[in-house]
Amino acid sequence: MPAGNKIQINLDLDLSGILEVTAVELKTGLSKSVRLDTGRAGGYGAESACADTGDPESGNSGTGAGNALESLAATSRPFCRRAEKLLDDLDETDAAELESLIEQSRKAIEDQDAETLEQLNESLSDMLFYL
Repeated sequence: MPAGNKIQINLDLDLSGILEVTAVELKTGLSKSVRLDTGRAGGYGAESACADTGDPESGNSGTGAGNALESLAATSRPFCRRAEKLLDDLDETDAAELESLIEQSRKAIEDQDAETLEQLNESLSDMLFYL
């Protein structure tokens, strides 16, 4: 495009670390988007406090409590991964609180406690937002 064409750039970052960048050329309306996972590459391993304990080959997610709990667990895992990544850079008080939330989330998933997990997801989300 010739110099002087105006382009609008939109950046959307969600709490799980996904960044979506959209560029729109205002004159023609043409747009291009890209999504970036700004979280830790490679996912989580057995050491992760919120790792999925299910058997992926059998289709068993490890929760057995239905779609609501599975959805909450799927939301919880990125929060936990992101929180674990931040632990080394936090003061003792914040790190202890995050570790506690991670452990409680893991326990709520194991216990199939959707109500508690929903509250913990909100707490993790809030804390990650402010950190």
